[in-house]
Amino acid sequence: MPQISSDKMRRIFTVNLANAHKLDGNKQNAEAELISLDWTAASLDFQISIAAIRDDEAEVIRIMEKLGPNGELAADAYYSWPVFENVRQTDIFRAAYVRVFGVPFELYEARMEYGTKNEPPNKPSTKRTSRKPSKPLTRRKK
Repeated sequence: MPQISSDKMRRIFTVNLANAHKLDGNKQNAEAELISLDWTAASLDFQISIAAIRDDEAEVIRIMEKLGPNGELAADAYYSWPVFENVRQTDIFRAAYVRVFGVPFELYEARMEYGTKNEPPNKPSTKRTSRKPSKPLTRRKK
């Protein structure tokens, strides 16, 4: 297993704590956590997380477009990471998601709801929706 630097862990904990404050309705404490570290040289996954916590929709979209569909964040991160909870509900974010990933965000939401999260959102689901066998049953001869 790769080693994670203590600086990276500190940043992960800071982002998670700031987001917990924000989701609890305390934006002042969230911002206090964020300004406790210098983020100027942070990787794009941290930068987009901070923009999302600050509800800076324009910056989230700018970074998402810069990362592109093959960047540091997979398409499902925008659905599953709690930092995107507020921003992913906006029409502007959803339009940018379509531009970057080529599919509506709602398609990914539907996949998560129906348990097909491991499939890429741009491919049709292969999950069987009925309990019918894939080939007809035949009776055994006695």
